[in-house]
Amino acid sequence: MKLNEDPVRRAVMFIYLDMDCFNGLWRTSSAGKFNVTYGG
Repeated sequence: MKLNEDPVRRAVMFIYLDMDCFNGLWRTSSAGKFNVTYGG
């Protein structure tokens, strides 16, 4: 089974990465692209 086949696992991975790597911030540009900067 591939990582992206299970929707629950994919959602859990997304939440983990969002909270851990981007401090829980979700922002998009006017073009609809994800645009949170790296750093602390």
